[in-house]
Amino acid sequence: MSLRTPRNPQPPGLMARGLLLLTGFGGSLLGSCSGAPVAATPQPSVEDPFDASTEVGMRILRARLLREQLEGSWRIEQPERPQEFGSALDARLLLPNPFGRPFEMIEPLQGYIVEFDWRIERWLPFAAAEVLRHRQVAALDRLLEFQIGEQIESRLPLPLGAPGEASAVWRVRLAATIRVDGIRIDGEELPVSKVRLSPASFLVVPGNWEPLAEDPFGSLERLIAIPNAEVDRHVLVAAAMVPRARRDEAIQFLIDRFDQAPNLRRLDTMMAALRFLTGRDFQENPILWKEWWEDRKMGGS
Repeated sequence: MSLRTPRNPQPPGLMARGLLLLTGFGGSLLGSCSGAPVAATPQPSVEDPFDASTEVGMRILRARLLREQLEGSWRIEQPERPQEFGSALDARLLLPNPFGRPFEMIEPLQGYIVEFDWRIERWLPFAAAEVLRHRQVAALDRLLEFQIGEQIESRLPLPLGAPGEASAVWRVRLAATIRVDGIRIDGEELPVSKVRLSPASFLVVPGNWEPLAEDPFGSLERLIAIPNAEVDRHVLVAAAMVPRARRDEAIQFLIDRFDQAPNLRRLDTMMAALRFLTGRDFQENPILWKEWWEDRKMGGS
């Protein structure tokens, strides 16, 4: 399944392989876009308090339970590898039927709308990370009608910045919400206006990252000793490639090599790598980093 432009004319946006991209703010690292978000058809909310003893309350309760089942199974597939700046994420929406009986998501007049919400931690060498938020909007190209055991899949190419992106690493959380006009099941229409998909999390890095991932500790050892400023971002990428299970080892590795940094800029980059690995921020103060690590090894937080 791919994407199409919504049936009703919308403000012009950037068309990319069948994907209508809109954004909530002018321009972004994900690609410059224009226009306004597509408005969803108003629906009764299943979020509001209700009286389950009434007929309307029972319908809202059934709708809520069905939506929760969908949100427990619909997801964005987790990318297996880091992505690269200047490429497009091949995002896959996986929408299985969890009910054991046929059903249909009722299509709004403008078509099914998918809202992609990005949260990007943009990590620069020798600087604090900044958090960016971005929304893209797309339209699906087919009815969401499900037979027993059926899974609908959609592959959506989403651009990932420009090849010249100055960051060393993006840490991305990508969420998605499908806007609908209700659910039709067992001969009944129930008020479901949206279904949230389980999000995906992944890294975006410069090209040629594979050698750093093959031996992140050896790469860090080699790169830390090179004084050239253009190496700083590769130090941070190598730290990002450390497997989660070996992060404590990487923290010790970096702290032990503070005295080997060839210049202050490299030392700042090593501490930026520690912020990436730990979620802590002792700024550019190696003494505080060492004290925190020693305390943690003794059982502190």
